[in-house]
Amino acid sequence: MADLSRREFLKKTTDAGASAAAGLTFSQVLKGAVAVGAAVAATRNLTGCSTFGFEPEPNIVYSPLKGQKVQQQEYGCFFGMHYDRPGDHMVWADSILEQQIGRTPMIVIPAYDYLKQSRTWYIRGAPSRLKTVGDFWTNEGTIPFINKMLDYYFVGVDFKNIADDKIFIRDMELFAKSAVEKGRPFFFTTMHEMNLPIWIWGKNAKAFKKTWKRMHDIFDQEGANEYATWVFEPYVTSTWSQSDYPWRYYPGDEYVDWQGISGYSRNNGGKSGSMSLGSIIHGSYYTYRSKTPDKPVLVAEFGKTKGHSQPRWLEGAFKYFKNHPGIKGAIYWDNILENAGNRRDNHTLSGKSFQTLDKLLGDPYFICGKKGSKLN
Repeated sequence: MADLSRREFLKKTTDAGASAAAGLTFSQVLKGAVAVGAAVAATRNLTGCSTFGFEPEPNIVYSPLKGQKVQQQEYGCFFGMHYDRPGDHMVWADSILEQQIGRTPMIVIPAYDYLKQSRTWYIRGAPSRLKTVGDFWTNEGTIPFINKMLDYYFVGVDFKNIADDKIFIRDMELFAKSAVEKGRPFFFTTMHEMNLPIWIWGKNAKAFKKTWKRMHDIFDQEGANEYATWVFEPYVTSTWSQSDYPWRYYPGDEYVDWQGISGYSRNNGGKSGSMSLGSIIHGSYYTYRSKTPDKPVLVAEFGKTKGHSQPRWLEGAFKYFKNHPGIKGAIYWDNILENAGNRRDNHTLSGKSFQTLDKLLGDPYFICGKKGSKLN
């Protein structure tokens, strides 16, 4: 097969990414490929490339965002980390990484259960405390990534009515005011993986967009969008047939600052166990680059099942990040998936993986936080 031009190649990978985002596997896109290995081989034949679109790109520089939001680096990629252990939610990723290898991640996601609001529902006017932006802050040398979980608002209120609920509006106003009081940039998302049926807010595009826009408008009203950096984070790398096409949920360019993407290689019976991170996220990355070329890409979640292949997998992931400079941030999720059934997966980092990570972060392309910063 004759070699494709770069433009033709990018079009094909973008089309493949759009199909993958719609919930189709590559084996569905490329007829006749009945397994991931065959799909990759078929893609190589289709494009004339020995490796599926992994050739290095030239550096990408995005226009600065307005305000004091999180700004992408002209050259380089923020490294972030999420660390979570059952019953140990106060040990955060910046502390654990410094203990392990003497480095601090630039982006820190608080323990997942901690993001869920520990407040009682307003029953007959009983008062309760709402967590503020300040509650989620780590040390001064890092950037927090806050996922505003909305589970607790759904007691007695249908999702389609949340955006007009008085308690919801009042709480968002308080949360936005706390961001202004804090006065520092942070990543922000809400109702993540909205295109899956597993969440209360899942698979209702109309209500999702209305609620997202209402929250964004409240932040505007209170001045919080000076600092809040909005990340759109659908479930974009799934081969799960129940996932919706993410772009049905996209609220619009004016409501999004960075594009979020996730990818896991899990040895729990799925197809991703033998796949590199590049193979998992490549199509979705190029879909973002095609549809919203002015928005930085954040790999908001990535991880690999703990085992002997984990260190080498990390090496491949970091190579992919560096070769695709549209990705301006990547966050490793060092935790254990505890879903029901046989989907449990331990993608915590092994001792050898921490050693590998230390070497990888020695490359100045990957931007870490300031070690030992005073807690705020």
